[in-house]
Amino acid sequence: MATLRQFFLWAAGLLLIASAQAADIERVYSIPLKTFGYESGGSTYYKYGIHVGIGGGGPQLFEFDTGGEGFYASYSASAAWWGNTDVTVSTTPFTKTFGSQISYEGFVADAPVTFYCGDGSVVLSPAATFKVGQADTITQYFTQGNATLWPNAGSQAPVEEHFYGDFGLTLKHGAHGIENIFAQLTYGNGITGGYKVSLGPYGSTSGANIQVGLRAEDLANPDTIWFEMQGANPSDPFTGSGFATYSAEILSANMTLTLGGDTYTFTDLGINLDTGNPTPGLDFNHADKSLLEPFSEMSGADLVQLSNGTELTLVSTPAGVSVPEVTVFSLTAGNERGRNLVYESERGDGGATYLNVGALIFQQYDVVYDLENGLIGLVPVPEPSACALLAAALLFVPAYLLSQRRS
Repeated sequence: MATLRQFFLWAAGLLLIASAQAADIERVYSIPLKTFGYESGGSTYYKYGIHVGIGGGGPQLFEFDTGGEGFYASYSASAAWWGNTDVTVSTTPFTKTFGSQISYEGFVADAPVTFYCGDGSVVLSPAATFKVGQADTITQYFTQGNATLWPNAGSQAPVEEHFYGDFGLTLKHGAHGIENIFAQLTYGNGITGGYKVSLGPYGSTSGANIQVGLRAEDLANPDTIWFEMQGANPSDPFTGSGFATYSAEILSANMTLTLGGDTYTFTDLGINLDTGNPTPGLDFNHADKSLLEPFSEMSGADLVQLSNGTELTLVSTPAGVSVPEVTVFSLTAGNERGRNLVYESERGDGGATYLNVGALIFQQYDVVYDLENGLIGLVPVPEPSACALLAAALLFVPAYLLSQRRS
């Protein structure tokens, strides 16, 4: 009998060890994103939302922002997306201001999060808790005055008419531990730690998603061009997973500007991949201002945007293979926000010049973040061809003919 008891104790111990070692992600999850088109000066730009609930709360849309540093969610006592399951609100205050000049203020909370489809069904609900910015107040700063976005009458979406906060996924270390949730997860059962963002080509209004967890075929895809992530900081890793944090400018490239007879190349320029920024922006150090002037439109002494017709090209060297540099992005500057408008602004903090290439690069590539190996992959997204559009249209013909027969 003693031997049998010992066996059960041994087996129970194994189960406890296995349970303790279970990873957060042991299969691949595909979380749908919602696409919104906005009109600006005759052009269309796009923003993306992800459905998340906090502490057992129901789904709500938050801006899907690969350039943001963490999850900041509007809060009120009646907010249905904030539940009270395992939520602990600290006395640590925060203020987080984004490049859009939208500022979140409140207190740091620890809470579980749940990811949903648009129909309210659960896709992923990790067991871990994460630090979330519980924002009591959201303000947008303008030169002519400030606007309080939250709280507001009727609890309307405070950000871009659709979003109740910012779901940020930059790999930069975030203040107060509010940082990339997917980078904090552990991955097992043959699934590589990381995720893939797929928005589809410019003009797509459905099918956008983020795949959490990478399969072997994702890593072996021959169409993927891999680059080393920049600014690795393994001594200050993400909580939970231990993955290294990185610079906000995750890629490095040579940027060449050409207009008329003028050409200049910025070498080893930091590139920020940011779904939350619908059109590229060039943030420059004052020392580079004179270099940019031949390619820029001015407002007084300020650079405003790249001049129409300026050719912008990004060239980078793939990781781990002896191949020449490849062109990863190019455009001809114009005035269409979300297509070819490139804003310029001088950095007030004295930091190095960098390019926030915005959502445009995600509309040309599926972007793969391999956190285990410190690599970022670009998988070309084919533009819809005339034949594909015709084939899609023909799918409706049988249904139309059937309806005609029945009428």
